[in-house]
Amino acid sequence: MGATTFYLLEQEKRLREAKKAAHAQKEAEQATKKDTQKAKTSTKKRTSKTKKEKQ
Repeated sequence: MGATTFYLLEQEKRLREAKKAAHAQKEAEQATKKDTQKAKTSTKKRTSKTKKEKQ
């Protein structure tokens, strides 16, 4: 196995790791977005209940 073959294998390995990291980051962003939407929804529900109770 020559040095260039080893270099190419290492480069492929780094590329795969970078893709995994990018995918994980994307999933984390989606989860954060989902949590934010849930928080907004629950806040709206609480606010509307409070307004109804005051009336």
